[in-house]
Amino acid sequence: MNIQRDPSPPIAESVLASAKQNQNQPTIKINEQFLQEPTLAFLESYQNHLRPALASGIFVLSLSKLQLNSIGDIGQFKHIQICDLSSNFIETIDSLIINCKQLIKLDLHSNRINRLPDGKYWKEMLLLKVLYLHDNLLSSYDDVKSLAYAQNLEILTLYDSPLSLKKNYRHHVVNSIWSLK
Repeated sequence: MNIQRDPSPPIAESVLASAKQNQNQPTIKINEQFLQEPTLAFLESYQNHLRPALASGIFVLSLSKLQLNSIGDIGQFKHIQICDLSSNFIETIDSLIINCKQLIKLDLHSNRINRLPDGKYWKEMLLLKVLYLHDNLLSSYDDVKSLAYAQNLEILTLYDSPLSLKKNYRHHVVNSIWSLK
């Protein structure tokens, strides 16, 4: 089996060295970036964009543990109902809340979120029932107050955040968001 270099980014030399040079076997092209973790920039660089027709049929989106530092243009996923963006480096979620109003479950735990969008955006999240925000950088009661506008929110996690270390934080959360169970 022959392995040839892809004209795009070079392949690891160790892979070439260990490849057998036999002319009778098929050739496989390996791109070095294929072996790396798929960051959003990498995916975009290879034009892995969904056509709008395909994006409208996606109801579950899981992009956890991809080292993403922003959500980017997620507006094409207007119909997603379950979204997992956990364990990344995301700091803001405004574009997600503005564009994805069909969400039922949103998992954002273990990111770097330090503030939440205003209540006017949460008010439009009529279907949102589950929101995981634990292990983020939220520290303000104002963020909790904005979540009160998510009228059907039943489950909310905020532990392992600076906010959870404040005195009477549970009392403030429960009294701010009446829909929690």
